[in-house]
Amino acid sequence: MPKVCVIDDDCGSRKALFKMFTSLTGFEVCAEIETVEEAAKELGCCSPNLIILGLPLPNETLVQFVSSLKKLAPNTPIFLLIKKCNSVIEKQALSVGITAVFSKFDDYEGLILNAEALFDLNLGTKAKAKRNSF
Repeated sequence: MPKVCVIDDDCGSRKALFKMFTSLTGFEVCAEIETVEEAAKELGCCSPNLIILGLPLPNETLVQFVSSLKKLAPNTPIFLLIKKCNSVIEKQALSVGITAVFSKFDDYEGLILNAEALFDLNLGTKAKAKRNSF
């Protein structure tokens, strides 16, 4: 069963993602992380198969944080959730190792479909991906 780590400074987003992934058979949420400091501690313990990263994270740039995530979990795909997706942010994110970019407001369905596809799961989700696929 793939383990998902949710990193987001917004409590509401973290809880929504936790609820969404735990309601799907086939996924386990191994950690809900609020800060950069927590991420460094938790990732080594939970060994996730997928990281969901929400922005903004305080006191850390995307490039720096993704670089530190890649050191802790080098082969783990990272899905980025942002409030306003645009081509500049998307291009920068993909160039530093983000696997796919989704809007926090529009693409939870796309995020789930992409997570299912990443692990070759067919969980019966009827949603259609609205944006990027990995």
